[in-house]
Amino acid sequence: MQVTHWDLALLQAINEWLASSQERFLIALNISDRWPWIIIACSFCGLWFAGTSSLLAKHPGGIVRMIARRYLIQVCLLFPMLFILARLVQQPVSHVRPLALEGILDIPLPPRVWEPVVHSLQVQGSFPSDHAVVFGMMIVLMARIRTAFAVVALLVSTALLLLRVGLGFHWPSDVIAGLGLGMGTTWLMTSPRSMRVMSGVHRRVLDFESMRPRIFYLVALVFLIDLSQKFAILSSMMSAGSRLLGGSGT
Repeated sequence: MQVTHWDLALLQAINEWLASSQERFLIALNISDRWPWIIIACSFCGLWFAGTSSLLAKHPGGIVRMIARRYLIQVCLLFPMLFILARLVQQPVSHVRPLALEGILDIPLPPRVWEPVVHSLQVQGSFPSDHAVVFGMMIVLMARIRTAFAVVALLVSTALLLLRVGLGFHWPSDVIAGLGLGMGTTWLMTSPRSMRVMSGVHRRVLDFESMRPRIFYLVALVFLIDLSQKFAILSSMMSAGSRLLGGSGT
């Protein structure tokens, strides 16, 4: 893919601000590693217990817990598929990460600190941004439950994604494409029609939580831990499957 002028200009503008302070750059680097996934895992946990257990909200704009849980179940079913879809799209699309190109970024860190970061990210495609896909999903989920939550999700997502652009992890176009993929897919999957189609699945999950709470919350804990580590277990399974398929084809 060709890099556009606005892609490069916006990238360098954000990078210039981050790189003007080594401390600021390090903070951005630490935040951009696992914090986005930890925030999303905590948001899922909070949404599961949010709202009133009654059938009607206690006040206008309030949250009915059962409705919020149905949306959350729908998104949790969609989440791994979206993550895999983003990774599959990254494979055939050739879009080199900015940090892999020389002369376009200011890096106020010694090579011994920065080179492992570059090496860890070069093995993965850049387009679309899987972080942006996930944040797009979260924005729509929050919008379905409560508008104020969506505003907060939008602000947090924008800040974290701009940091990733400034660090050279992605081009701005990677982020825009990821947001579009995440928001569009989630909007369709949480539409009234999709929710009606999946209502039987929602009911089974909620019944299982009610009848087998210990097992349910153990599975939920494993899911949230893997999510907070950017689906480390799922990624390992995908890598192993890819190697097996590659080996069987030789």
